[in-house]
Amino acid sequence: MQGDIPDGEAACNGESDEAPSPESVNSLEDEIRRQRLLIGHHEAQIDSDPDLLAESISLAVPLQDLVSLGEAHCFRHRTSTRIAGDIGLTATTTTPVAMRVDDHPDCSIVLLNQGCASYWLEGREYQVRTGESAMFLPGMAYHLQSGDRSGGLCSGLVYNLSPQLLARYLCELSPKGLEQALRMVQQPHHLNLQNPQLKPVLYGLQLLVRTIDSLGAPPMTLPTLDPDLEPEQALMAMAPQRPDGTERGLLHLQEGIYALSAALLLPDQAERALASWDPLPPARPR
Repeated sequence: MQGDIPDGEAACNGESDEAPSPESVNSLEDEIRRQRLLIGHHEAQIDSDPDLLAESISLAVPLQDLVSLGEAHCFRHRTSTRIAGDIGLTATTTTPVAMRVDDHPDCSIVLLNQGCASYWLEGREYQVRTGESAMFLPGMAYHLQSGDRSGGLCSGLVYNLSPQLLARYLCELSPKGLEQALRMVQQPHHLNLQNPQLKPVLYGLQLLVRTIDSLGAPPMTLPTLDPDLEPEQALMAMAPQRPDGTERGLLHLQEGIYALSAALLLPDQAERALASWDPLPPARPR
C-alpha cells in the first residue's frame, strides 16, 4: 500500500498558519455552492464539520477515518443522500480529504463530476478523473485521497451495491457465466468512461439518479402527534408517507441501477444490458 492516510498538510491556502480572510472563505463557499450535487443539490447546506461528511459517506461504505488534507478552517463540504431499495447514494462536493475504508460486504461505484481522486487497493494506485474514468470498488479495504493539494474541489457520487445481486446481473450478460461474474465483483476495476459503448449507459444512469433524487426530496415535516397514541400507532404516524406507487417505483429504479452498473463492468455487453431493463415500470393492475 502506498502510504497511510496523509496528514493535514498543504492547506487550501498553502501551509500558512494564519486564518483565512472572510473574503477567501466566502469565495470558497461560493464555489462549493455553485458546484451542482448529483442528488439533493437544493437542500444540501455547506458545512465545516468532517464528522457530518463521514456520517453521510458511511451510508454507502464503512469509514475507518476521514481527515481534511488542509487546515481545519479551510475544510468545507456539501453532502446529500438518497435511498433506492437496498442502494444508498451519497453525493458530495468537498475540499481535499483522505479516508480509510474497512472491509465490507457491499461493493460500490464512484462517479466524479468535478476533480480527481486516487484509490489504493492491495498495493496498487488507481487514479480517477472527471469525464475520463470511474471506479468499481469491491468489498475490500482501501485508502482514498480526493482532490489535490492545491485545494481543488472534488465532487461526485458513490453508491453501494450487493455483490451477489450484481453478480446475477453480470451472469446474465457475461458469455462465461457465473464464474466470471463472481470473479469480477471481487476485484477492483478502473472504468474507462471514454469508451463509446458506455455513452448510453452513462446517460441512462444520469436519468436514473435524477429520478431517484426527485422521488426522495425533500423530506416532509413530521405531524403533530396525539399524546394518547400507543407507541406502535405513534411510529406509524411519524413514518413519512410516500405517494402511491413511489416505493414500487424506487425498486424498479434499483433494478435499472444494477443493470447499468453491470454494463459499466462489461462495456461489450452494454447494448444487452440496456435492452434488459425497461425504463418504464409495468402498469399497476386495476
